[in-house]
This record gives sequence, C-alpha cells and structure tokens, in this order.
Amino acid sequence: MKKIFTTLLPLILIIPIILMAIFVTNKREPTLEVGIFAGSNWNVASEDSYRNIDDAIKEFKKIHPNVNVHYYSGIRRDDYSAWLSEKALKGDLPDVFFILNEDFNKYAELGLLLNLEKLIEKDPNISKDDYFESAYTSGTYLNKQLALPYEVNPNLMAINRTLLENNNIELPSSSWSWNDFIQVCREITQDVNNDNKIDTFGVSDLNWLDVTYTNGVTLFNDIGSTSNFNDPRVIESIQFMQRINSINDNQQLTQLDFDKGKVAFMPISFAKYRTYTAYPYKINKYLDYQWDFTTMPSGPSGDNISEMQSLLMAINVNSNNKALAFDLLKAFTHNFKIQEQIYKFSQGASALKKVANSDNIAEILLENMEENDMKYNNSLLYTIMDKSISPQKFKEYNECMAIAQQEIDDVISNEMDTSIALKKLQRIIQSKLDN
Repeated sequence: MKKIFTTLLPLILIIPIILMAIFVTNKREPTLEVGIFAGSNWNVASEDSYRNIDDAIKEFKKIHPNVNVHYYSGIRRDDYSAWLSEKALKGDLPDVFFILNEDFNKYAELGLLLNLEKLIEKDPNISKDDYFESAYTSGTYLNKQLALPYEVNPNLMAINRTLLENNNIELPSSSWSWNDFIQVCREITQDVNNDNKIDTFGVSDLNWLDVTYTNGVTLFNDIGSTSNFNDPRVIESIQFMQRINSINDNQQLTQLDFDKGKVAFMPISFAKYRTYTAYPYKINKYLDYQWDFTTMPSGPSGDNISEMQSLLMAINVNSNNKALAFDLLKAFTHNFKIQEQIYKFSQGASALKKVANSDNIAEILLENMEENDMKYNNSLLYTIMDKSISPQKFKEYNECMAIAQQEIDDVISNEMDTSIALKKLQRIIQSKLDN
C-alpha cells in the first residue's frame, strides 16, 4: 500500500493544479479578432484611420475590461479583400470585420455572416429605427440582417455656385425637378467666346442609374429574381439622359471639366465633396470658385433620391464569442461618440440619425472651411440621407449591372431607340437571373 501511495502521490498533487488551471482558463475572457484596413473606404485622403478604431475598442473595454481585442494594422484597402478571402478559405475569419460593398453579396451567399436579427431584437439599446433606412438595409441579404453600417457616403449634387451666379441663375431648391435641371443646363451651355465651341456646360458625370433612382423605380425585385429594365419609368429615365447628352453636344465631360469651372453640376459623393471644401484637401486652383450642394433633381414619378454607399461590419458566423462580438460591433456602429468622431477622422458620415442630426456635426465640418465656403447645411444632408437608396443585394447583382451599364451607355451615346433596346436588355438580364 505504501508503494502504491508513493506512486499515486504525484498524481494526487497535480490533479488540483490541473483543475485550477482549467477553472482559470474558463474564467479568463477570450481575445476578439477584428478585421480592418488602413485608409479611407471612399478613395479620398483620411487623417487618421486607426484613431476611431482604437477609440471604439476602448469603449468596448469599458464594458469588458478583461477581453483582449486584436487587429492587424497596415492592410491597405486595395489588399483587404484578398486578405479577408484568404482568412475565409482557411476558416479563420475575424470575429468582427469590415466587409467591402463589392464583397458583401459573396460572403452572404457563402453563409459566412451571422444573422443579427435575434441579437438586435433582444437588445433594448439598439433598433433598426436608429439608422437611416437605406443604411440599415444595405446590410440585408434575402431578408436577413447580416451586417450593420459603420460609415456611409451619400451622393449629392455639387454646384458651381460662382458659375450660376455669374449667369444670373438662382441656386436650385432641394425639391427641384428634372424640368428645372434641364432648363438650367440649357441656359448654362454656351459658346462664351464665339469660337463655335461650347465653353460652359450644365452637368458632368451624370449616370443613368442616378437618374433612374430619382424616377421612383428599382431595377430588380427584393430577392433579385426579376428585373424591370423595360419599365416605362426606366425608359423615361434613359430618354432623359439622351436629352442631357444632346445638350452637351454628345461630349463626354468628366470631373476635370467640373474642376476647371466649366460645368454647373456634378453628382459627387459626400466624402469627395468634403475634399472640395475643407483643408488640407481643398481644391484651390480657382480663387473665385465657390461650391455648394443640393439634392438630385426628381423625376416625374419619383423624388429627390440619391444612392448612399455603406461600409458594413459583420460577425463571423463561426465566432466562438458571438455575444461579445455583438457588443464590439455595437461599439463600432452604434456608439454615439464613435459615430460622431467619423466626421473628424474620416470623410464619410454616420448612419445613425441622432448623430447626423447633431449640431456638433455642423461645427466639425465647418472647422476647416474658408468663410466663403461655409454653406454646409446639416438639415439638407439629413434629408438627402433620409431619402437615399442603397444598391440592391443579391448574388448576380454586380454581374447584371456590369452588363446593363455597358448596354445602356451605348443606347445613350448612340441615340438608339430606348424602348426596343431596353426590351432586349430585359430579356438578357432576366435570362441570367433565371439561370
């Protein structure tokens, strides 16, 4: 017995140590991995892309002080998609991660994103009504809420205020229409120096999709099973684009023409607009050249609607710490302080209504503007975001839109019969959706 006891004694002594280690391990909070990229999502300069990330993590750790949060720095946006795909192939997706707009459909289709609906329903501190509708639905795929918006970028109609004033043309109101828009384009399109060449133009970079949005029609149903390219409102929108193209003498105008002061209007993202009006990024080549912005003009069957892009954040469906990951996701996408700081450390906007409507935002945006450029209108931006629409989400969307863009550009530039061309396009797109 003495011999047996001597043999078992080390094991008897080590068992409590093992049990204690297991207990401590189980009590120790885990590490959450975050997938992020450096720089701006909107292809504009960004002062400090990590500042808001670090502050969001600090906000999370106020609630979970013992949870470690880790991310890899230095991944460029252009490389982020490939980096995240490699992580997905290895089954090693971060617990919480940014997901680029162009990648969302792919990850949603593969079933890699956690459905957030039950978590949101059970949490009394968060609601879909806290967000602008289009921002919230940008994270929806086949009626499932798979992501939340961290940052948004609405489209505006930029105005060369100086050019309009020099031609005694009033600035358009936020409720202006296609008819108002085309009238100004006609008035501003002029041969100023009588050399038989047009010197000033109405609009550059206007896309047929921008116009379609304003005429009260979407190109696909909610689940992407049917398309609407032969809808009379789409036909009317493309015909309107042909009229604009004709007024421009079929010239392909770009942002460079607008920058040179030759063009009155140009659709522009909010992020890019901020680079036109705020130092140190302000374009300052023309000292008497002042900017403003308004809504997109409304079509006969629509409203002053524009597209709004979203930078989304999602949770790995295979995360071992889903509840903690949701709290971290909320720190990024629902915390007032973090969402307000987007206006300081990025060029985008907050998807939260209460943040976008805050008086502090107007003060932040006006900080780096010249006195002559202080025309920022907080309520107008809020209205634009409230009426905005997000790109539709289904597996074949990007491929279908690439086909449509090429075909419709051809219809506009070659002044083809719109009804016939769009009926043909409808058959092509519907056949792709049916397959």
